[in-house]
Amino acid sequence: MTTKPVIYGSKLSVSTRRVLLVLEEKNIDYDFVAINTAKGEQKSQGYVNKQPFGSIPLLIHGDLTLFESRAMCRYIEAKYPSAAVAADGTSSSRLVPTGLTENAMFEQAASIEASQFEPIVAAINFEKRLKKLKGLGDPDEEKCKQLVTNLETKLDAYERILSKQAYLGGDHLTLADLFHLPVGSWVKKWYPEVFERRPNVNRWWLTLEERPAWIKVDGDK
Repeated sequence: MTTKPVIYGSKLSVSTRRVLLVLEEKNIDYDFVAINTAKGEQKSQGYVNKQPFGSIPLLIHGDLTLFESRAMCRYIEAKYPSAAVAADGTSSSRLVPTGLTENAMFEQAASIEASQFEPIVAAINFEKRLKKLKGLGDPDEEKCKQLVTNLETKLDAYERILSKQAYLGGDHLTLADLFHLPVGSWVKKWYPEVFERRPNVNRWWLTLEERPAWIKVDGDK
């Protein structure tokens, strides 16, 4: 397969940015097709024929049509395992480790992100950003306060984990770390103190947001 991956999505979408981040991190050439969700382009019959849920992003690579952003990221890593990762001096070139123990730790970290972190930060993102964009009114600040309290409890656990290792899955960067950035970066802008008062979480987060791939993706919106 020699064709480039094609990503359909919006550069404002956190799920789309998750996939773009991994492509940039691996330095993989790709094509991007913008989908205007405000106009409902993701609900068109032609699009729904490829993505039955009518959501973004969508990846097409040769004969493969794939949806769900984390699945896309895992595919990209499996398809291009030797592609270079933007160097930070410490990171492995594999974003999903292959060793039995290392892979188990990666899977644990990926599960932490999906089950412990994402539901809370996605809810904050909805209240603080998406609610008004969708014409659903102002943020419910009381709800945000409770969500942030819940997030702090989760980040206390992160602090304990990161006091013993550089990244969430061990001593090397993995997809599990990168998955935090697209929506977590919004929450960091609104509530920086939640990250900053936990030294190991703050150190880890700064390492992630200073990566060249993220700087590029975050600036292109």
